[in-house]
Amino acid sequence: MNPMLNPSGGSEWRTVSLYRQLQSAAEVRIWHFRGAPSEAFSGFDLTRIDTLRLAFPRGGTLVFVGVYFNISHWIRLARPARVILTYNTPDAERLTARVDLIRRTCGLEPEIVFCSKELASQVPFRGTVEPSLVDLDAFTPADRSGRTTFRVGRLSRDAPEKHHPEDMRLYERLAEQGCEVDVLGATSEMQANAPGPGLIHMRPLGSCAAPAFLHDLDCFFTAHLRSGLNPGAGSSSKQWQAASRS
Repeated sequence: MNPMLNPSGGSEWRTVSLYRQLQSAAEVRIWHFRGAPSEAFSGFDLTRIDTLRLAFPRGGTLVFVGVYFNISHWIRLARPARVILTYNTPDAERLTARVDLIRRTCGLEPEIVFCSKELASQVPFRGTVEPSLVDLDAFTPADRSGRTTFRVGRLSRDAPEKHHPEDMRLYERLAEQGCEVDVLGATSEMQANAPGPGLIHMRPLGSCAAPAFLHDLDCFFTAHLRSGLNPGAGSSSKQWQAASRS
């Protein structure tokens, strides 16, 4: 279960990966909500949660991939046998709220899957650590021999919390030193305030496929959030490492 909105989102693709792994062994369905999913997932059979039509999962095992989205009132009627929460973004307050909600509405103790040891160490809950699986075959090295500039890039959701307020100043400093800066998933504000044509590129989310974008980078910039590094974010970093191997 995930909103399935971001074509480059780690949570969305983890949902797809989990679906692929389980579909040969069990009856599996991807449920989404919040509106139309990204076209990147048009090849998958997605089912929209619609509480007005009483369309929501019932029984079985519910797997919430991420805790950054709200769980609506339908959960009170779902009566699942198991509930699994995938914790892949550092937000202890939201995780606690989701655990309390499942306890109150389902009468169950939710199982928690952490995407890194760092995330697991930051909260008072126990669970299983399962690093995100990445299809590295899609990120083969590219030939950069003809490059005249050193390109620094960033790939993320276009949510404000994914970008530090000082990021643009850093990008400007890098450009002053002759570096080319390319951000895929820039917020609308970043796009509006970006300098004119030159070495800094602020791209909207989904305007370029992740493998093609990462192939063109010489350095992948991962720091974000006002509190510093996100210890749970690893998919994009692994993808770039695969794309940069020589």
